[in-house]
Amino acid sequence: MVDLLNIYNVYWLVYRNYFEKYFVVKNNT
Repeated sequence: MVDLLNIYNVYWLVYRNYFEKYFVVKNNT
């Protein structure tokens, strides 16, 4: 069985990283 917690953690890290980059770019503009 796949470890859902592990997948969730990775997904959250990627999502947060993408969101932060997008937010910073929007703020700098």
